[in-house]
Amino acid sequence: MAHYKSFLKIPPYENSDTFSQEELQNSKNENKEKCFPNINQNLVFCKLFYFFYSSAMGSLWPYLPLYYRQLFLSPRQVGAIVASRNLVQFLFVPLWCVLAEKYRCHKTFILFALFFWFSSTISILFVPKDKPKACLRMNNVSQMQALTTKKWFDFSTLRDQKVFVLRRTVQNEEEEVSADYYSSFVILNSSFDVSTTYAQYDSEKHLSDSSNVFILLLLVTIIGVSFASPAQVLADIYTFKKLKQHGQSFAQQVLWAAVGSSVFSFTVGSFVSFTSIQNQCTKEKNINYSPCFFFFGFFIIMAFFVATQFRTKSVIEKVDLDETIATFWQSVKTINDVHLASLVVITFFCGFGNGFISTFLFWHLREMGGLQILLAFVSLINSIAEVMFYIIAERLMGYVGHFRLIYIGLLFFSARFFYYSFLRQPWLVLPIEITHGMTSAAIRSSLISYIRQEGATGYILHGLFSGIQSGLGFSIGGLVGGFMVHEYGHSLTFLIFGELSILTLLCFVLVNNIWPRTKHDIKKTYSEDNKTLTDLYNTSRSNTSFNKSPFMNALTSEKKPG
Repeated sequence: MAHYKSFLKIPPYENSDTFSQEELQNSKNENKEKCFPNINQNLVFCKLFYFFYSSAMGSLWPYLPLYYRQLFLSPRQVGAIVASRNLVQFLFVPLWCVLAEKYRCHKTFILFALFFWFSSTISILFVPKDKPKACLRMNNVSQMQALTTKKWFDFSTLRDQKVFVLRRTVQNEEEEVSADYYSSFVILNSSFDVSTTYAQYDSEKHLSDSSNVFILLLLVTIIGVSFASPAQVLADIYTFKKLKQHGQSFAQQVLWAAVGSSVFSFTVGSFVSFTSIQNQCTKEKNINYSPCFFFFGFFIIMAFFVATQFRTKSVIEKVDLDETIATFWQSVKTINDVHLASLVVITFFCGFGNGFISTFLFWHLREMGGLQILLAFVSLINSIAEVMFYIIAERLMGYVGHFRLIYIGLLFFSARFFYYSFLRQPWLVLPIEITHGMTSAAIRSSLISYIRQEGATGYILHGLFSGIQSGLGFSIGGLVGGFMVHEYGHSLTFLIFGELSILTLLCFVLVNNIWPRTKHDIKKTYSEDNKTLTDLYNTSRSNTSFNKSPFMNALTSEKKPG
């Protein structure tokens, strides 16, 4: 940042009319830069946009599957809705980017997309939430008495029954004893009433009750995301073009996205833990997730107003737009050996696993009796771990190499899945969440850093890999995971995913040691002309939320983004 000798350059009064409006504006900009020396005034709107947009996504996306759960949707229905959102983004973002480039109307498309994010997401609140006709109720009550002999009541045995547990509580007139999902407890010398029979449960009727809500939510999601999907990617393109003029790194801009998402996913998650709404079936208190939608709407509106300040016309006039827009098949053709093909499989699996975790981990913790405040802490730790590993990823690659870092990441992936499968106390999930940075940021950094060694082809591969991970892999992970949870339960599904992680790791190691073209211990020599980690933050948050098109980097294929 340049330093100026004078605080404000003002021409003499008598000659002021001889200065152009541009010169006066430059004087104002110099004044601003002197007051705020650490912030580039030309990029401040980019930073604000990333902050507000990511704050909106972080306020809602982590908790949206739990909101669907309280609408009595099944896991496979929730998985289908989440999968449709990411898959639609994967398919429609390239189309909108092509149109925006062709007609030179990035700003209009960004505002249009933000409007649809607001309207379609808020519309979810207005989907009818009538009481299901198949709400279960207790029928027969039997008397049980425990004198001096231990009586163990293991509530986990109910998992295999075709019933829905309304309340895991045993009570009489004087005392009440509760247990979480898996725990057993001992009662001595106590008499109490307990109910184990449920009235005429009809599974088909229950599913038909929720199918109308599911169809409405699916339609709202598909239609809304179809038009809303290009908002972030077009903002990325605008930011890249601005960076070419001002020579700053992309990571410095989207770091504000990580800050906004982490702060407000924790803040809003903590706030809603103090709110409640009555469950229409059980009459118990559920978390009221409506404030998440309100925070989302507020931050999207703020992002909308910030986007109105984008000067896309001047950027387009000053930057050459004769850039090749790669089609999907052109991107696929760049994968010309088994080595790169194996990296595609790893990329897909990482998106597959993260999609399942993002959709059903909170559901799993809630089923075990985890509190909403616990989920807020999980979101906070995930964000901190991800940012931390992005910072140290380059150094780790220098120590162990690209592929070995991927090996370690896949090993941590399997450890996470096995840990979730055998987890019995929800608060014990916190220690394992620090490994989220290794399974997300470290693996992604290694993949992108390695493929960028392919030269110009690396930029096309970067876009393709990002789309496969955050779009295709993430959506299929949520969809397949939903069907498996519906059929087998959370614990067994996490166990299966852990075994798939081990299998993927073994196959990857085998390929890298059999094919001679595979370079097992490549340690990249970094240079000023090839900064590989500067644009990783933009693709870091697959919540959902921050999905990239596989064609974005083809649209912005500068040699040096920052």
